[in-house]
Amino acid sequence: GMLEGEWFFEAQIRRGARHARRGLVASQQFNGPGDAVARAVGVLGQVETISSACASAAMAIGSALRALRRGDVDVALAGGSDALCQLTYAGFNALRSVDDAPSRPFRKDRLGLSLGEGAGVLVLETAAHAQRRAARPIAILAGEGSTCDAHHMTAPHPDGLGASQAIRLALRDAGVAAGDVDFINAHGTGTPLNDAAEAAALKAVFGDRLRSIPVTS
Repeated sequence: GMLEGEWFFEAQIRRGARHARRGLVASQQFNGPGDAVARAVGVLGQVETISSACASAAMAIGSALRALRRGDVDVALAGGSDALCQLTYAGFNALRSVDDAPSRPFRKDRLGLSLGEGAGVLVLETAAHAQRRAARPIAILAGEGSTCDAHHMTAPHPDGLGASQAIRLALRDAGVAAGDVDFINAHGTGTPLNDAAEAAALKAVFGDRLRSIPVTS
């Protein structure tokens, strides 16, 4: 809804209040996109919208996993989307987190991130539901974990304490050990503080074996 908010205020400033569509302001509600999807596909279970910055989509997937385990639903749609607007770009630019060159996470010469739009959604279902419809699952969501760093408004704890604890919780929930992991999809923002903290978190969990595990972001 931030982009629509920009349109509303631009119309109000340039053309006057009579020309500013109030419906644009209504789209500021966080639950708008999720509710629209629910109406479009006829969702009968709960509809949740999680707004937690970069972790939002991952936390939505974790929430769906818990709902499936509880038996609340047999099938869940979980994912996230993000759209660019002037406020988004100005905010990251004010933090000096945007790099003119392509982002290069974990590289020594990293300077920041490359902003873009994107969306992704997973269809999650219980094993029993998949068997009933003779589906062949392409992956198993085995566990999840989340923590709150609470260190600083825009910077993670330098030792990556929040991230390392979240990884350990996810491994424990999945019933696997760190030695069972052979691929890591990292946050990898390309910013100096985030990358250093995330690298410290991964090293704390996986130790020297981290050098041999493929990492992407």
